[in-house]
Amino acid sequence: VYARPLQPRPKVGRPLRAGADRACHPTTASVRSMSARLSCLLLVLLLRGAAALQSSPPPSPPPPSHTTRVLLGGAGDFVILAKTAITEVGGGIITGNIGLSPNAALAITGFALTADGSNQFATSAQVSGLVYASDYAMPTPAML
Repeated sequence: VYARPLQPRPKVGRPLRAGADRACHPTTASVRSMSARLSCLLLVLLLRGAAALQSSPPPSPPPPSHTTRVLLGGAGDFVILAKTAITEVGGGIITGNIGLSPNAALAITGFALTADGSNQFATSAQVSGLVYASDYAMPTPAML
């Protein structure tokens, strides 16, 4: 009696060709290559996600639930009280007094100031109040 050696049956859905076993059982090198590709893909996805997070602005803080009153002390008579300069650029009207100290009246620009006869303050068509500066006559410097 002659018996033929048994040959493995082909698996369903797999092609029969030379080297078919290698397709079913990847080598260590091909596993490393696939792992490296997946690592690169993951890195690209992470970087794109990080870039998207950086490009979006952070959420704005919620508005305060109450208003805090700021005590201005002696500055309460002024709507603008500056240290270095006051410049009019918008063509609007300022309602109230403005003052500048310790800098001189020359640093108040764009208002076409008209000095008062006593030289204690100045007026301007752009200011509904009075304009004060530290180089004006007494008692103006003490007010500032």
